[in-house]
Amino acid sequence: PNSAVLIVGTHYDLVRQQLPPSWSEDLQQLIRERFINVIDADKLGLPRVLDTIEVSCKSRHNIKLLCNLIYDTVFSLKSPSSKERLLEQRIPATYLALEDVVAHLALERRLSGRDPVLTSERYQALVTAELTSRGMKPFRDTAELNQATSFLHENGVLLHYDDATLKELYFLDPQWLCDMLAHVVTIREINPFAKNGVMKLDDLKHVFKGSSCAPVDAKSYIVSLLNKFEVALTWDNRTLLIPCLLPSMEQLRAAPNGADIRVRI
Repeated sequence: PNSAVLIVGTHYDLVRQQLPPSWSEDLQQLIRERFINVIDADKLGLPRVLDTIEVSCKSRHNIKLLCNLIYDTVFSLKSPSSKERLLEQRIPATYLALEDVVAHLALERRLSGRDPVLTSERYQALVTAELTSRGMKPFRDTAELNQATSFLHENGVLLHYDDATLKELYFLDPQWLCDMLAHVVTIREINPFAKNGVMKLDDLKHVFKGSSCAPVDAKSYIVSLLNKFEVALTWDNRTLLIPCLLPSMEQLRAAPNGADIRVRI
């Protein structure tokens, strides 16, 4: 909620070739009505959609306009609690030092075959030890460290959530975490266990088995994260429901007579 969003439509050249002339403008109007000209969008769970634009990577239509739109949008962003633009904010040296420490700890754990994930207690201890070993002053207290950590979270350096099941964990490598979550909702060749969008929780260990950086205990925090982002939902203590892999209406209609693609739980 309240995140700045630009909706970008691609393949503008194909749209003009294959669809009626008014289709593009009608679609843009629909987007504005549903996502931009909305009162109290945050209460509806929508982000702050600022604009919509169509581009073509082939003909370069509107590409320059998109670049300018992104630049203007980013440069005008402000922190919720400040009138100062984000790009003009001064970043404390301790925050930059913490960023370097987090990157070091993440790399160190990956090279040793461990998850780039730390518990709260371990995170504080390792950060303090690493800063001290570099001849730098550690954070004065937990509150100061939490403030710096929150800044890094907001800027995508690490991830830390306040959820009851996740608040004790610090994810040092966001890309690694995204890759792990993607394993669950990916193509059949990587995850053949999610038949028609339903899989057993016990099969998670098989999904990550072939990965060189798989989580040690896939069922621990991976499931909590899948639930948090609604990428997959825990149906019961043994079943995971993956909405994006459920059969579509087109698949149901196109199924040959006698074919059974019903979801069984």
